[in-house]
Amino acid sequence: MTTPTQAVLFDVVGTLIYPHPPSPRVYARLGAEYGSQLTEADVTTRFRKAFRAHTQADDDSLEREATNEPFEKERWRRIVADIFLDLPDSSRAELLGRLWSHFSDPHNWATFEDAPAAVDTVLEIATRRKLKVGLASNFDERLRSIREGVAVLSRFERLYCSSELGYPKPSPQFFRRIEADLNLPSKSILLIGDDPINDVAGAQAAGWQWRRIDRSGGSENSIRALSQVGADLEREGE
Repeated sequence: MTTPTQAVLFDVVGTLIYPHPPSPRVYARLGAEYGSQLTEADVTTRFRKAFRAHTQADDDSLEREATNEPFEKERWRRIVADIFLDLPDSSRAELLGRLWSHFSDPHNWATFEDAPAAVDTVLEIATRRKLKVGLASNFDERLRSIREGVAVLSRFERLYCSSELGYPKPSPQFFRRIEADLNLPSKSILLIGDDPINDVAGAQAAGWQWRRIDRSGGSENSIRALSQVGADLEREGE
């Protein structure tokens, strides 16, 4: 018999919101102000390589390094340094500060078109069925101010950030610490996210339920719109 869902958690970036303008465009524009010659395409390639290098993304294990706010700031310092090799250290330090502030601003994030209605539906079901709901993200403390300025995020009281939990997805510790806070068994918690490793593999290993959102429709066992989450919860409650 399938365990009824008792909690629904949404990943944030890539699931509910996305950077707008796109991150590579912002990096290239701000970098140019300090003399960088990198194009948006250059930044895209270097960003992917640097991000993977500093997030253990090539590691087959789901274990990840412990994290906290200073660790996250240093990680992003290294990522920016690896991208902008054509800038001196002093310029890269200033650029990091500009980028950090830019992505702290709620106005620089946009909401996916299907997110507001889907969140409305899930919250209505949650109220009716007394489900716990929240956000579960690999982000740092900046997400708290972003949440206050983005309507779809502000509706969630529970917010779990990796830098505050001490471990990022897909680490088992990320999931265990949320379970402890919710005081619920793993199999009763549903995570909706877009990342095949952080959200899907991490949730599977933790024994959680999961739904992967892939709006392009190119992934197996995925949903193309967040509205499917509410439909699934409604069927479960029948």
